[in-house]
Amino acid sequence: MAKQTVTSALWVASFLLVACGNTSNNNDAGTTTDAGTVDAGTTDAGMDAGTTDGGMDAGMADAGMDAGTMDAGTMMTITIQNFMYTPQHLTVAPGAMIMVMNMDTTAHTVTSEAAMDDFTPGAVNGIMFDTVSIAVNGTATISIPANAQTGTVVPFFCSIHTSAMPQGDITIQ
Repeated sequence: MAKQTVTSALWVASFLLVACGNTSNNNDAGTTTDAGTVDAGTTDAGMDAGTTDGGMDAGMADAGMDAGTMDAGTMMTITIQNFMYTPQHLTVAPGAMIMVMNMDTTAHTVTSEAAMDDFTPGAVNGIMFDTVSIAVNGTATISIPANAQTGTVVPFFCSIHTSAMPQGDITIQ
């Protein structure tokens, strides 16, 4: 129970920093691709708590729950904790923004791959992203292009830990 309380407190503190426009982090590196922009270690200062759908934790799924489908204007969240992505399977609309929160004890990435188990950065239907290393308690943002083809499933992995972590995927619906 104490671990859950600490985790909740850390998540709320991270959320409040994002809502206040805090863009500081140890990761200043960013990657821009034709398929979209990944801004590692920073959050969009124009984003506020009002970008989530239905309340403060609408974009955050609890362990074991599927976040479901969200509109492009809704901020989705992938949390990394205990060497796991939550949710592991995410469905988003074209143009969606996905915040990645590293609540683990070591740095991680969310890196697209052309096929599950490739463990090599790659694209599916032109969608490619790489958060680069996200520090402990750090965040990064993944942008799904507005013209992303629906039905596309983009697997992702941690480029630091490769097969030591379960992979995930993002489905464009």
